[in-house]
Amino acid sequence: MPRLLAIDLGTKRTGIAITDELQISTRPLPLIAHQSQQELLTALALLVKQYKITTVILGLPLSSDGSEGPQAKLTRDFGTILQNQNLSVIYHDESFSSQDAALTQKKKINKNKRSLDSIAAKIILDDYLKNQP
Repeated sequence: MPRLLAIDLGTKRTGIAITDELQISTRPLPLIAHQSQQELLTALALLVKQYKITTVILGLPLSSDGSEGPQAKLTRDFGTILQNQNLSVIYHDESFSSQDAALTQKKKINKNKRSLDSIAAKIILDDYLKNQP
């Protein structure tokens, strides 16, 4: 089974998480700090190649009523770019993932702290896997 890569898309920092080869466990990767979309795409291309990624779980920011706002449109536009690079993109509701990440980080004492963005990506990926048959 190929690994899955989760993305918590941001304008300056993007959180990343990945599954193991059996898609059982997940772990956050260091966040990608970027000044442009092209810089982000270049960094993602390296991860896609390194981990042989074919499918991306892209966190979709929905409003509290479940509707899609401007940030969701930007996320879908980014997903289209990834699809044009021969990646399968699955959109997954990321509601409350950043809040959950903040709570998770408060509970952990970790000398090598990871970014909240990457913890949010891990939460998105865990939730996606939990909801698969």
